[in-house]
Amino acid sequence: MSRLSASISQPCLSTISLQSNADGPTQIFPFMYLGSQQDALDKDKMKNRGITHVVNLSTGCPRSTLITSDENFLRIAVNDSYQEKLSPHFEDAWKFIEKVRTTGGVVLIHCLAGISRSPTLAISYVMRYKNLSSEEAYKLVKEKRPSISPNFNFMGQLLEYEQLLIRKGLLAAEASSKRADRAISFKQDFEAEVCTS
Repeated sequence: MSRLSASISQPCLSTISLQSNADGPTQIFPFMYLGSQQDALDKDKMKNRGITHVVNLSTGCPRSTLITSDENFLRIAVNDSYQEKLSPHFEDAWKFIEKVRTTGGVVLIHCLAGISRSPTLAISYVMRYKNLSSEEAYKLVKEKRPSISPNFNFMGQLLEYEQLLIRKGLLAAEASSKRADRAISFKQDFEAEVCTS
């Protein structure tokens, strides 16, 4: 059985070696890292980066033993599927990460591989924190962690979230990815990435 098929059939085995960043979690901001389950279970990498909090986007991946306080851990029990709703969790995650940022902590956002679920959540945070469109936030995270590839369902939820932030006055309408010039550019970039993957 290949490593990939093993990871699909047994998605939370810590011995599975997934192709994520070999150097560990990726720093998005000084207070926020994006990574995989493997990163969350690596005590040295967690300590070296000063990670004090974890957002775990999985239904059963284990919690890091370094995170002993429930106040420092948020599990968002979602699967990486085309039916899963991740956007209802964006607000709770925003509050959790903002508390980490404002109290001087450091958070690791992770799922199994750090490719789809956790990048989607990180992008949603970046949109609101930096007042960026979903396209701009995606590009910011992608530049730092090139392996990200949120599924189409999650990408659609990010576009919907962008419109929600605009309606609530938390994102400038000018930042919208739905502007014709931006939508075409975003679509071309995304399709090019899918074709080369």
